[in-house]
Amino acid sequence: MSKYVNIIFGVSLIIIGSPILLIPAFTIDKYFNEGKLCTKGIYSFIRHPIYASWIVFIVPGIILIFGLILGISIPIFMYIIFKILIIEEEQYLEKKLVTNI
Repeated sequence: MSKYVNIIFGVSLIIIGSPILLIPAFTIDKYFNEGKLCTKGIYSFIRHPIYASWIVFIVPGIILIFGLILGISIPIFMYIIFKILIIEEEQYLEKKLVTNI
């Protein structure tokens, strides 16, 4: 019975996480092409919604669906790696924003 509960919960996480992943992806593309910083919509609540959707919803959902016990550590490693990459990304975007002003 718990296998089916895990699958239902995993699918639910993916369903919740998908719009949090897709909507900002299209929104940020528009702003990035215009050389602007996006602070509207979901970006007014979550600083990095695309990364957050993967770490909090998508990957844990996949782990639950396939029952990967060792997979529980994957979102933790993703969080650490994304924190490092986010610093570089923000520095790049700050430089790009300053040059477009």
